[in-house]
Amino acid sequence: MKTIFALIFTSIFLLFPKNLTAQFHFDSQPPDTIYHPFNKGIQLIEIDYLSFFAEVDFFYSTRSQAPFFDNRPIGNEYIFRDTTGKIVKSFNTHINQDSLNTKFKVIPFEGTTKIQEDENEELAFYKRQEQIWPICDKNKLIFNFRITEYKDSDTSYTNHLKKGLIDLKGNIIVPIEYDEIYCYQDWMVVQKNGKWGLMNYSGEVLVPLENDRYDNGYNDFTKVIYFLKDTVYSYAYITATKKKVILNNITYAMNEDLGILIVKKDSLYGVFNVFMNKMVVPCVYDIVSFVSFPSEEERVAIHIGMNKKHGVMSIEGKTLIPCIYDQIGLWNQYQTPGYIKVWLNGQSSELKIGDL
Repeated sequence: MKTIFALIFTSIFLLFPKNLTAQFHFDSQPPDTIYHPFNKGIQLIEIDYLSFFAEVDFFYSTRSQAPFFDNRPIGNEYIFRDTTGKIVKSFNTHINQDSLNTKFKVIPFEGTTKIQEDENEELAFYKRQEQIWPICDKNKLIFNFRITEYKDSDTSYTNHLKKGLIDLKGNIIVPIEYDEIYCYQDWMVVQKNGKWGLMNYSGEVLVPLENDRYDNGYNDFTKVIYFLKDTVYSYAYITATKKKVILNNITYAMNEDLGILIVKKDSLYGVFNVFMNKMVVPCVYDIVSFVSFPSEEERVAIHIGMNKKHGVMSIEGKTLIPCIYDQIGLWNQYQTPGYIKVWLNGQSSELKIGDL
């Protein structure tokens, strides 16, 4: 019988590796403690709850049963100490300063060769960070609740949760007063009092916090991020040039990544080009639609239609085929790359569409 129990215990141990046992004994085996390199005499120590729970979620992603956590942490704990080992700042933690001073490894800890203090070392550190995680690992979320007291099942916490941002030295760069903060390359989308806007990491407002929602195309490296009030586009922010474009009464997106939006006026349609910040197709057409054409490389253009006649315009507003044809070819009707099939008075022909 003892042998059977031993085999059962061994099987359980093999099925649930040591680094995941905290899912059942969270207090007895906490997540990893990360000791970041010193930066101008200050070291960030990070209690990494987020990675721990990511491992748990991944471990159980293909299993039928996962552990239930009534109090899943909303972020990580961040503690900062100087070269003497003294704790100088802490965020998202309930542990007092005296207790923190005795909690972590003494200095120097294993792996430390020297204290990084000069600008070259700081730059090298940031470059290493960018190689590992290029979007937003230079900044950390902080909250108005401590990690260990927050309970996501308690509406008194969830309804009043606020977020802020610190840098890797522990400086507060965004105060703890926002409903949501989503970090990207050199800008962040923020929500305050239910309204969305855009800020940079210096705290400058790039797009006013007056919008009902935003759309970045589910792409961290998007070319344009859009903001909407109700169902109407209000602003576009071009990430490469860092330019804000004010949008008026635009309700349809033809191709957001290319900055092509449809404008409707008096039941007629036109096209606004965000990158050019102007109407490239006037609101005089019954039909405007986004199409692509085979050529030496994939090209895009705009199909226009008015009074049962059809034509093609470039996304910059140049007329490629005048709006005089009874029908223009669709994707499966192309014969020659760089040409488009058209019909006029019952006769078909192919026209060169030129450089789009």
